[in-house]
Amino acid sequence: PTLLICKTQMLLQLLDGLAHVHAAGWIHRDVKPANILLAESGADASGRVLLADFGIARRMDDDAGLTATNTAVGTVTYAAPEQLADEAVDGRTDQYALAATALTLLTGRSPFAGTTPGAVISRKMRGEVPRAAETDPRLAPLDRALATGMAPDPARRFRTCTDFARALWENPDTLKAV
Repeated sequence: PTLLICKTQMLLQLLDGLAHVHAAGWIHRDVKPANILLAESGADASGRVLLADFGIARRMDDDAGLTATNTAVGTVTYAAPEQLADEAVDGRTDQYALAATALTLLTGRSPFAGTTPGAVISRKMRGEVPRAAETDPRLAPLDRALATGMAPDPARRFRTCTDFARALWENPDTLKAV
């Protein structure tokens, strides 16, 4: 139970951080487990979670071509369908990636494990979202929030990362019981 609560606290810190990034008009575009750092020393040693690698971040109002021809941006497993299709991106694009990251952190498995990049893209475009409850039935109350965060159409996701965070915490007793 303590480990799950710790992971959920990590997700909430990341959602809060992304909310600030988005409010400043930026989008990260490569949220994934490998870009999450846990501060263990110095001023941030109090269990602070940091999001790293803003190397492909862009301003949300930058419409000067987010990708080069035939170049993938982001990590296929965690990238939102609109990002993979080279369509308009905004904060909900990062929300999708964080929901996929949440699935990895909560279940210990990649959301699209064992499939090729092409199959992953196809599943995302069709809106196939793995359920956390498939790995651990006690996570079932989180599946709705995670599925909304990973909806294939950005308009069907939460309006903001803050709204996503609220939805994850709708059933805090579930998190204590796991």
